[in-house]
Amino acid sequence: MATSSATMTFFAEQLERCELGAVTYKKMFGEYGVYLNGTIFALACDDRLFVKVKHLEDSVVDTLFGNREQPFEGANGYAEISGDEIEDLDALELRVRTVMATLPVPKPKKKRA
Repeated sequence: MATSSATMTFFAEQLERCELGAVTYKKMFGEYGVYLNGTIFALACDDRLFVKVKHLEDSVVDTLFGNREQPFEGANGYAEISGDEIEDLDALELRVRTVMATLPVPKPKKKRA
């Protein structure tokens, strides 16, 4: 089951309310990649939000997220932000700030000749 556009809009609105920066998303293979200030940090799959946690220590993941989840078979290094946490802006902001602090800055795209 693919993520509905209404669910993705809700996720984006909640993230924007945290005032962390520019939130954008792109449809990918029937699901969505979620970006903050140009850095992909999450996936929306099956109407659920998964953030990249592969750069976090296991103890931090256990404390903030409980356990790691896979948005799809073969994907590793993600944890789900539950529905309650998406609605709790303080919890959402803490989780997203923690994830963003560990992600590498994307390399600038080369301009085509």
